[in-house]
Amino acid sequence: MRHLDFEGAINFRDIGGYPTADGRVVRWRKVYRSAELARLTDADLARIKALGIATIFDMRSDREREQRPNRIDPAWEAEHLYRSYGHSNASWKTPA
Repeated sequence: MRHLDFEGAINFRDIGGYPTADGRVVRWRKVYRSAELARLTDADLARIKALGIATIFDMRSDREREQRPNRIDPAWEAEHLYRSYGHSNASWKTPA
């Protein structure tokens, strides 16, 4: 199942099954994507944690992250990465 229904997450889906540039295929239940995680309910958080996600890449701008922080607990054992869009030579960072 590609689309996973959550109460507060928009367009949360498994991107498994898509072909890669080198002819392989993305494995199912390994990579997920979603619009934003600011509206997750407590039930959503429990379901997402059960997926075993190890790394969260937050692709939103600095301003978006400040205005609508995601509800994923920083103490959760997933690595949280983001990219600062304040300047063009930004690199992936771990939040302080």
